[in-house]
Amino acid sequence: MTACPLHYLGCDRSDAHLDFTLLGADLAAPESVRLRARAADVQAWLAQWRRRFPEHQLCICFEQPAPNLIVLFSRFDFVRLYPINPATLKSYREAFVVSRAKDDKTDGYWLADLVRTHRDQLPSWAPLSPEVARAAGAVAAELRQLLEEAGTQSTLAARAAGAYSGAGSSAARGAAGV
Repeated sequence: MTACPLHYLGCDRSDAHLDFTLLGADLAAPESVRLRARAADVQAWLAQWRRRFPEHQLCICFEQPAPNLIVLFSRFDFVRLYPINPATLKSYREAFVVSRAKDDKTDGYWLADLVRTHRDQLPSWAPLSPEVARAAGAVAAELRQLLEEAGTQSTLAARAAGAYSGAGSSAARGAAGV
């Protein structure tokens, strides 16, 4: 089996925009683009990339926490995700940039370079298979049912204990003449 060609995308994010840098052996130079931080814009860019490179896989590296990016990118079967600790990027960048200067565009480049150079050492994120997702859903449903039953039993026990202690207190007060 031959391996799919790979491209490497560094994604540096802010509230307003995403800075993408694309690297690949078949690209003449790094490609950079700034997108608005909107799912529709990212999906349009990914669709355009896919039309250009239908046989490629895309390794995307970005800093955590970024749950919205994971949800967005994981919809695509040609994507491999590499969410990293921000300290990893900081250390990697500082190894090459003596001035310690940084900006969104260059961080996009360093993220792409990091995943291109060290993807075998980086933890990747993979969605659950449909079978595992169904099994996890069944376990979660069973756990919810057990917790609901335990909560109901706990509530009944508390009521019974309260009724018992209340009755006992009244009897004790009556016996003491209070």
